[in-house]
Amino acid sequence: MAGTPTQSDLGRAIRDIADHLGDIAEANARPGLFALVETNALIQQDPSLADQLSDGSVLTAIEQEFRADDVEEMLATTSWPPTVAGCVLVQPIVVLPPQAEQDLDSAFEPLLADPTAADEAART
Repeated sequence: MAGTPTQSDLGRAIRDIADHLGDIAEANARPGLFALVETNALIQQDPSLADQLSDGSVLTAIEQEFRADDVEEMLATTSWPPTVAGCVLVQPIVVLPPQAEQDLDSAFEPLLADPTAADEAART
């Protein structure tokens, strides 16, 4: 790599990913994984990409196929070639208002003695 990407370069790559993903607040949103590759390295490897990557970005995010149902499994089984400077994991998170959390706690309290029932209820 020609040099270490700056915090600003990383921020720009993350903004590009966010723009690409759009609104991920859907209930069925899945995690996403993006390799961060130095743009100049991509262009050197394939000069035909120069026109597509001419926006001045130091890093280019390349979306990876998410092969696992489990984020931990995906991270544990993913390896990167030396040309990858880093990666970005996008994990949808649902945040509930405090009252909803209290309601859920009350609903699950009777199920806590049975982990299988509690897990099933949580998934439902």
